[in-house]
Amino acid sequence: MPINIVAICLSGIALIASTILATQQRNLQRRSTFLPAYVLLLNEFRSGDFHDNYAFICSKLRQEYDAELGISGLPKEVRDAVYSVAYFYQGLAVLRGTKILDPELLSSVNYRAVKLWQAIEVFVKAERELLGADSISPFRTLEKYVSETQARGRRRPKYSDLDTL
Repeated sequence: MPINIVAICLSGIALIASTILATQQRNLQRRSTFLPAYVLLLNEFRSGDFHDNYAFICSKLRQEYDAELGISGLPKEVRDAVYSVAYFYQGLAVLRGTKILDPELLSSVNYRAVKLWQAIEVFVKAERELLGADSISPFRTLEKYVSETQARGRRRPKYSDLDTL
């Protein structure tokens, strides 16, 4: 009788452990299928042009261009820079929203995403008005990501210099 109870307990523990391990394996497999997309995003992040564009957008865009023209009203070179940088952060937001990226991995870029959004928000909102299609408007995912980041009170990591790269 006591041996049967021990055997049943061990079977239950084995079942629980197997379930936990299977769930972790499924999550790892799911994330690994999106690894190429993440690597492509990181390649973009290592580009000097990307960081030059980011710095321009965050420091000069609002001073040099009229936001009422939206993104589509910007000169081609500037428009391309805005789309390149903003869609990079939108891509990270999509990967986060689909739980492919761990929030801790993104903690170092949250500050940069917020700073970018603050620089382009008026352009994006003007673009939405020009398009007249607010529900399918550009950068909705980025806006939501930044809003959630600010609501969580996440701040720039104490020892990170990523925003000055």
